[in-house]
Amino acid sequence: MLTGKWKTREVSLIEIYRCVLLLAEIAITEFRTQISGVEVIIDLEGLSIQHIYQVRPFIASATVQWAQVCMWYSVPD
Repeated sequence: MLTGKWKTREVSLIEIYRCVLLLAEIAITEFRTQISGVEVIIDLEGLSIQHIYQVRPFIASATVQWAQVCMWYSVPD
C-alpha cells in the first residue's frame, strides 16, 4: 500500500478500510493463504497532514480492534 499515492479528495479512508477488510476476508478463505500466511508492507513515504486528518477515532479504534481480534501476527526477532 502506497500512502503517498492516496488522493484524499477522491477516495475516503472509509472506502480504503472497506476494501482492506474485503480483501482480508477473501484472502482468509483461500487454502494457500491459510497455510502460507500473508505479509503486508505499508509504505508511509509521502504521508501528509491531509492523510492524517482522515484518521478519525472511530477508524483508529476499529482498526486496532480488528487487528487484535481477527488477525494473528508476530513480530520478528
